[in-house]
Amino acid sequence: MSSDELSKLYQLYKDGALTEAEFNEQKKRLLGGAAEPISGGAAQAYQSMGFGTSITTCFGKFFTFSGRASRPEFWWFYLFSVLISWGADIATGASMGPNSDVAAGIQVLLGLIFFFPTLAVSTRRLHDTGHSGWWQLLYLTGIGIIVLIVWWASKGETEDNKYGPAIYT
Repeated sequence: MSSDELSKLYQLYKDGALTEAEFNEQKKRLLGGAAEPISGGAAQAYQSMGFGTSITTCFGKFFTFSGRASRPEFWWFYLFSVLISWGADIATGASMGPNSDVAAGIQVLLGLIFFFPTLAVSTRRLHDTGHSGWWQLLYLTGIGIIVLIVWWASKGETEDNKYGPAIYT
C-alpha cells in the first residue's frame, strides 16, 4: 500500500465517485484490514502503517522532501535503520574484528544508503508537526537533537497545513 494509492482513493471519494462505505471498504483493503471510518480532513490513514510498509514508503520516497509523514512511518523506518546498522556492526565485528577496514567500509556504505531516505522522512515528519525541514540543522548543535526528538514524537497537526493534507497519527 502506498500513500499515493490512498490519496487517489480519497480523491475519488472527495469527487463523489465513491460513497463513504465504498471508500472505507477500499481503504480497509489497502491497509490490510485495519481501517477506521473517515473523519474530517484526516483523509490519509497512516495510523496502520507497519514496519514493512514504512520501509517501502521511505525508500520509495528516497528524495521526496515535500508532504507529511506520520509517526509510525518515521519511527518504524528509524528502527529499521538502527537495526540494520547494529546487525552489520555485530556481523562484521564478529567475523573480521571491530577495527577492520571492511567493517568501517560497510558502515560508511550503510550510512550513504540511509542518509537521504532518513533526511527525507525526517523532513516530512517535521512538516506534519508544522515545522520546516530546515530545523534539522539543530542536529548540528548536539543539544538540538532533544528538540528534534520531541517534535518527531509529537502528534501531527490535525488540520491541513502548508505542507500538505492532514494525516492520522
